[in-house]
Amino acid sequence: MEKSAKIFISHSSKDKTFVRRLAEDLRKAGVPVWFDEWELKVGDSLNFKIEEGIKESSWLAVVISSNSINSKWVQKELNAAFSKELERNNVFILPILIEDCDVPLFLKDKVFADFRKSYDKGFESLIKSLIPVNPYYPKSISKDTVVKSEPVIHKQPPIPNPAEFLIKIENARIEGRDSQYPGLFNIYFKLNRTPEDEWIELFEHPTTFSLSVHPARVKYDEIFWHGSEEDISRNKHWIYDWVEDANQRFLPFIQKKIQSKQDAIRKTHLENQKVADLENLLRGGREGTLIRPTNAVMVGVCSLRLEGCSAPNIPAPITQVNFQNEGHIHLCFNCLKKQIDDGKYRVE
Repeated sequence: MEKSAKIFISHSSKDKTFVRRLAEDLRKAGVPVWFDEWELKVGDSLNFKIEEGIKESSWLAVVISSNSINSKWVQKELNAAFSKELERNNVFILPILIEDCDVPLFLKDKVFADFRKSYDKGFESLIKSLIPVNPYYPKSISKDTVVKSEPVIHKQPPIPNPAEFLIKIENARIEGRDSQYPGLFNIYFKLNRTPEDEWIELFEHPTTFSLSVHPARVKYDEIFWHGSEEDISRNKHWIYDWVEDANQRFLPFIQKKIQSKQDAIRKTHLENQKVADLENLLRGGREGTLIRPTNAVMVGVCSLRLEGCSAPNIPAPITQVNFQNEGHIHLCFNCLKKQIDDGKYRVE
């Protein structure tokens, strides 16, 4: 059963001996690992596989050494990871320091897993970031408590990336001259998808619009525009500016949609808990609601958000508990422990 979300290990090929040991130890601890020697096969596209590996991982552990700071591949992976960290607004990059070297500037303010003097201590500090120690067992419950029936794990849906909602121009073509204005070409810009009505409204009324420029219209997944030879040759492609303008003003709509999805998930979880509590009362129970803990650790937002919640609105390590009515809830370890300590939950 999966204990943790996946971790991508970024490193220099010259540090393979250390990385092999680290990858093996992480796997033994129950942490799924993306390690190039295990993932890449003959004929695979390096760029595609690495991009896919970073995208599907919950953390990127970068092995910092004199070798890696000069590695173009590590720099490329770090740049992708840094962008993902900014988009998600939570910790994604986990620095691992294995020797004294010139640490990249944007990593200097992060807490390192320090392997320089002791591998064991460095590994212990790293694993604590991935799998909380004894996360949901209070003093009254032993680690060895037997949970009846194997709990089913329902992964919390990943929080959408705002960039996935933005519109991009994928191609452009000219289909002859305009019949009414021969000096203008009929130009079509192919988009990555059909935009929402709100985006179209913003695009067709850009803040950068000039009265001297011909307006553009969106038709399904294309933008239609009149442009002159001079506009094209002098690189006056206002369409690209208008798309960017519309994307920036569309971001509040995106955030609202993402928040709506998160609220819907939380509402379902809270309803599950409410039903479980009511069932407990109907059965004459005087103790907390019976739960079936899982040992899964995933990255997501907590649905309870109690005082001191460690994952209220931004992704962080969370787990799942199941109720007898087959409902389930995702919550951070702080809220789970508090529910058990306060007697709201019990484990048989």
